[in-house]
Order: sequence, then structure tokens, then C-alpha cells
Amino acid sequence: MSDSMEKYGRIDLHLHLDGSLPAGTILKLADKDNIALPAQTEEGLRPYITAQTECQDLNEYLRFRDPADDTADGGES
Repeated sequence: MSDSMEKYGRIDLHLHLDGSLPAGTILKLADKDNIALPAQTEEGLRPYITAQTECQDLNEYLRFRDPADDTADGGES
């Protein structure tokens, strides 16, 4: 790595969002910023932040992740 790039360190170019932020952290940040969430407990929030393991394809997974998609229902079909 060149000297000029070393000051930036390494970055992760491939990061899966599922599970990268604990439900408890999301709840704390939402509370701090007065953001309403669909659940107030870690257990209740998990279905909204974790995709089903049985996604048939990438499109189904991406529909779950897209908050503008009316079919996104927190993993409940």
C-alpha cells in the first residue's frame, strides 16, 4: 500500500447488512433520536431487521430490504 493510502486504513467493500447492527443498538439509537420503530424490544424488532433464511432469490431478499416496497413486511408473508 502506498504511504498516502496507509493513513486511511482498510475498508470493507462487501458488508451484509443483516446482523451488522444489533437490535439493542438500533433501539438505543432510535430512542436517543426519538424515532418510532415497529417494536420496542429486541425480540420484537428482529423480524423487521433480519431477512428470512428461505428467500427464493435475490429479488425476494431485496424486496424485504426496500422500505419503499409495500410488500416489505418485516419477514412475515
